[in-house]
Amino acid sequence: MTSAAENGEAASSEYPQLRDVDCAHYWLEVPAISVGILSAALRRKGRDPVAILKSVGISPEVMYQPGRRVGWAQEMALQAKFAALTDGDFQAWVEVGRQYSFPAFEAFGLAMVVSPTLRHFRDTIVDLKAKYTGAMAFPLPDADGWTGMEFIFPANSAITAQLSRFSVIRDLVAAVTMLESLWQGPFPMKCIGIPFAMVPPGLASALSYRLESSIDRTRLVWSSNLMDVRLPRGNEGLFQLYLDQASRSDSWVRAPSEIDHQTLTLLKQPGNCGLEIREVAAKLGLSPRTLQRRLSGRNASFQELREAARQHESKRLLTDTDLPISIIADRVGYFEVASFSNAFRRWNGESPTSFREHHTSDR
Repeated sequence: MTSAAENGEAASSEYPQLRDVDCAHYWLEVPAISVGILSAALRRKGRDPVAILKSVGISPEVMYQPGRRVGWAQEMALQAKFAALTDGDFQAWVEVGRQYSFPAFEAFGLAMVVSPTLRHFRDTIVDLKAKYTGAMAFPLPDADGWTGMEFIFPANSAITAQLSRFSVIRDLVAAVTMLESLWQGPFPMKCIGIPFAMVPPGLASALSYRLESSIDRTRLVWSSNLMDVRLPRGNEGLFQLYLDQASRSDSWVRAPSEIDHQTLTLLKQPGNCGLEIREVAAKLGLSPRTLQRRLSGRNASFQELREAARQHESKRLLTDTDLPISIIADRVGYFEVASFSNAFRRWNGESPTSFREHHTSDR
């Protein structure tokens, strides 16, 4: 087989969109599920995850509160710490990879579980506007009867060698684990390509597939004939339902590149409009002073952006929920209902009660 699945073109020539990519500009927040996975692995190694989480600006409380999210920059900083502390422990990386199965991806994961075919599954992975990794997924074009998918790190991605090695193994094991779950048994893989000079110890036995090293990308190659085979748990209706839910979910947030837009996007997420600048800066992987300076460079202030987010969240809670005004005031950062009402009148020209009465018919 001589195809894109086994040749050695540079990523930037085949995928020009990877040039000058800064992943932090694209992924602002991710579910905190990954924090729990890595923390549990650290405990098994005799490490204190609490101290490590605090060192990268993550509150340990996220491990115990369902639905919590962390900044993409925080997530990658935690992974870098984990990779450095466990460098060379490929077995630990394999075990962690197996934990990144469908539940880690919430609604997207539910859609993948009921993928009608491999084509649906691969398209979901490729189109997934969410990830716990700096790599980007692409389909392998059909060639000589073979196809599959591959994972590529953008050329200028600020990622350490340790984190790169960890990500390759973690992403590979996670993908294989999901394929085997979908197939309900060993997957008929032709081969797996890994961007290492040699196959890491124990990886071949852990995966039980033919591994090829010394290539430039992580690749999973299988027969093109498998792409439209009906999967055992495939369900077209549920697949579309979960995919629609995932597309509307606020668990995965795509961030624009401008720092003021990133900050506002983050603050607008439910429950975030009361965050302090130090908390927002931590999610963005910045110091509060740096965030303040960059916002000033965009002629924006944190206070103004938070005010806009409070206005946005107030209107959402008034129209989408039946919460009392006093609770809404508290949720958007006002200790007194009167202060909230005055601010809301200033924003919208009417009281919160009047606004709710005018918009409840739209529910």
